[in-house]
Amino acid sequence: TFWFEGDGEWMLRKRASVEQNLRFDAATPMFEGYNGRAKWFGLAEFTPDRPILLLTDYPPDAGGGGAVILRSLLGSKELMNVIWLTLTAPNQPMENVITLQSGSAGRGPRSVGKDTTIYAGVLSREVLRIAKARNVAAIWVVMHNAAVPIAANMIRAGRFPVHLTVHDDPAFANALRSKRYVALVPWIESRFAYAIKRAKSTDVICSAM
Repeated sequence: TFWFEGDGEWMLRKRASVEQNLRFDAATPMFEGYNGRAKWFGLAEFTPDRPILLLTDYPPDAGGGGAVILRSLLGSKELMNVIWLTLTAPNQPMENVITLQSGSAGRGPRSVGKDTTIYAGVLSREVLRIAKARNVAAIWVVMHNAAVPIAANMIRAGRFPVHLTVHDDPAFANALRSKRYVALVPWIESRFAYAIKRAKSTDVICSAM
């Protein structure tokens, strides 16, 4: 059972196929104010003039599972309504994709550790500036790596409704497996807990989560 704010409850059977899960994720309302006459609207609520801002730690052309899921959900029509911000530059320039410059990617080699800690504040402010300049209707964050503390900052700022996607269980799994970043686990966990409790809406990829 998946719960969302607004009127109603949306359900998907536990043993649904991968294709059914993807269709469900792509079609389920995320925010209040959607067109109640068309419950399964996907991203049709957003427009090029009033887009949704998507923030990911990885670039759209990454090979990981999260990027693959997003690419399967966001076709060319949907991407017209999305401003995709990434903390890691894609292999080549992409339309409507912006690599954040106030963190490590704009200063030299990418560092997840620095972006998660010392640069999280300035990155959050850069996201807010872009969101305001592009007249976005909402912010959508995939809770992975340095995007976790940035999401917490977005929610604390309270300027835009924030939707969270959780692909990793736990969200600090990568740090937990890394000798370099394992010390960041308590910080990431606390920021994740803060954000997930206060987000406008959330989605996950399995019923256990």
